[in-house]
Amino acid sequence: ALLEGSAHHKALELNNIQKKDKGFDMTHHQLTDKFVEDFRVKVGAENNVDWQGETENTIINRAGILHERYIHYLAPTIIPVEVERKFEIPLDKIGVTLSGICDLEQEKNILDYKTTSKSKGQNTVDNSLQLSLYSFATRKRDVGIIELVKKSNPEVGILMSSRTPKQISWAIDVVKSVASSIKAGAFPLASPDSWICNPKWCGYWSMCRGKYE
Repeated sequence: ALLEGSAHHKALELNNIQKKDKGFDMTHHQLTDKFVEDFRVKVGAENNVDWQGETENTIINRAGILHERYIHYLAPTIIPVEVERKFEIPLDKIGVTLSGICDLEQEKNILDYKTTSKSKGQNTVDNSLQLSLYSFATRKRDVGIIELVKKSNPEVGILMSSRTPKQISWAIDVVKSVASSIKAGAFPLASPDSWICNPKWCGYWSMCRGKYE
């Protein structure tokens, strides 16, 4: 799933670069070709890929549907002004630098791509720390997520939100809290119901929860 999402991200990045430079999108077939090329490179670089019950063909077929719907329904509304823009902002009062990469910046908003098995939902977009920090970095109030949803009938869509100065101040307080904890060497244990708290995903399992099992 991670390799699939990353390959979608790369293909869409290349499309946005072309649109920014030349003023038009790829065809959906070209977009899928870019996806397949990058996906196969990523799979080839990994050992023992967990296909999670899927095959290369099912993933590529799904990508084709997602890309056709993206190019037909969403891409015409998207006008990139920056693609994969990096930022580094010193937070002097905390003594750290806030770094990141924005997937897609338009004149009036900032958008992030997500490949997901089900829609993130409006609540996630409204409360996303990532989007709050992107708003802070770009000084753009409006933020959103472009979703590629891997349903049996794949869907694409955009969920939009906005950030107030108070919400951005809270996001910076979160950064400050995390930075202070790291500097102090304090790393709270994950909640046991967190998706990452299992031997498959956590590289520290044997030194943490795993040693009790």
